[in-house]
Amino acid sequence: MKENEKIFQVQVGDVVIIRQWDDMRSEFGENEYHNIACDATFTYGMKEFCGQKLYVKELLNVKGTRFTCSTTANGQSVGNVRHWTFSTDMIEKESIFESNCSIKYEDFF
Repeated sequence: MKENEKIFQVQVGDVVIIRQWDDMRSEFGENEYHNIACDATFTYGMKEFCGQKLYVKELLNVKGTRFTCSTTANGQSVGNVRHWTFSTDMIEKESIFESNCSIKYEDFF
């Protein structure tokens, strides 16, 4: 992260769009296993989610920069999206849409 870059956060229930593979690869590079060196590592197996809208299901760190997703607002998932950890550098910054979810991150503490 750049020194003056603002920490980008999501909240449970936000709808995000996953960035395109080539966009992330050009910014972060690709290793010999075809994984992209994002904060939470974007693997080749996650490529199917590029361009998709996903719902933030669970925050995995206090900063709100790592999270799991679901494909529906009620937390259900189609496919294997629930097995992956996403990070905010994997999403289109302009794509965050707040859902009608009434649960906030602060409610867990």
